[in-house]
This record gives sequence, C-alpha cells and structure tokens, in this order.
Amino acid sequence: MTRFALAVAVLGLAGCGGGDTEPYTVQRSDVQKQCDSLMEAWCNSSLACVQSGVSPEDMLTEDEFSEQRYLCIDVAKRTCDAAVSASDDVDACRAAVETLDDADCEAVRQATADASDEIEVSMPASCAEVFVSG
Repeated sequence: MTRFALAVAVLGLAGCGGGDTEPYTVQRSDVQKQCDSLMEAWCNSSLACVQSGVSPEDMLTEDEFSEQRYLCIDVAKRTCDAAVSASDDVDACRAAVETLDDADCEAVRQATADASDEIEVSMPASCAEVFVSG
C-alpha cells in the first residue's frame, strides 16, 4: 500500500500591491487537477469508512463531517502540487479508492483511531506511483 503522511500545514498566497487588487491564483495543470480529483475521492471514501466504523453516538455531525472533509482534501491535494505526469493506472486507482475494500477501510479506521498530530493513511496498492513528481 502506498503511504501518504498527512500533516497539517498553513499555506498562504498573497497578492502584491494594495487596494482592490485580486489575490494571485495559481493555475493547476491538467495532471494536478486529475490528482486533486483523486484525492477528493480518497477523502470521501476514507471518511465514509471512518463513519461506518463508529457507533451512532460517536458519528460526526454534518458540520463536523464537512469540516473534516474540507481539511482532508486541503491537505491531501498538497501531494498533487508537484505532479507532472500520470501513469496509465489512474483509472484503476480511482476505482479502488471509490470502492475501498474491507481491508483498506479497516486500515483507514485503524490509522484514525491511533491518531496523533500526523496520520499515515494507506491508499490501495493500485495507487502506487500513479503520479510522478517533477
């Protein structure tokens, strides 16, 4: 399984100048957008696994779920910043991520149960080296 270390960090982009100047927006390449989309699917599936493994009274509220989803996507997409190309295995990876099997789901639950400041969460084996960094 591929391992992604997720650590929360603060990134900021500020526009130069003052007044009513719009902040500078970095344009994402098609490969980065493809990676971003995959990471969003990964977060959705991972959070669904976590929710399915807890008792009803321990489930996240809708607001908590939305916040955790946003944070997961924000951090996970940072792994896409350096992506310059994608392998032919992207579709297989996406299929595995969208329908996590029981073992992968349990690995996600275990990783979050043992959470500290940094969580290592395993993605399915089909996701190994899908995106190449530059």
